[in-house]
Amino acid sequence: MMCRVKIAVLILFALGPATVHAQSARQEAQEILDASGVQGGLVVHLGAGNGELTAALGQDPQYVVQALETDSNRIGEARETIRSLGRYGRVSVNRWDGQDLPYADGLVNLIVAHKPSELEPDELMRVLAPTGVAMIKQDGGWSKQIK
Repeated sequence: MMCRVKIAVLILFALGPATVHAQSARQEAQEILDASGVQGGLVVHLGAGNGELTAALGQDPQYVVQALETDSNRIGEARETIRSLGRYGRVSVNRWDGQDLPYADGLVNLIVAHKPSELEPDELMRVLAPTGVAMIKQDGGWSKQIK
């Protein structure tokens, strides 16, 4: 038994923190998608960060994922992460001014936002499709708002 634990620790050490982060991003993405109840369509991720969560949201081909990022320095990093996972195209990252969302009314099926103050609630609701969902990170968890 102790030998198995040592082997597991060695494997995790060899894989490194990037793999552990990618696994946690995949787990978080699955939790978000499950909680949202959205079964496909356009997902908008506000704030791409390093791209791991954005890429994980696009694991399933039922989703087209577009991250909007205000920090131009993070865009390149996020794009590289998404490319390295073979998802760029159906999953993408674009520059965003942090104010108006660049979508037609009623187009977006799911919005994932880490900061509730990122956008006015009316703007979120404007772009959400009927029965579209906004998953907003609050107090360490995700709150769900349905249009």
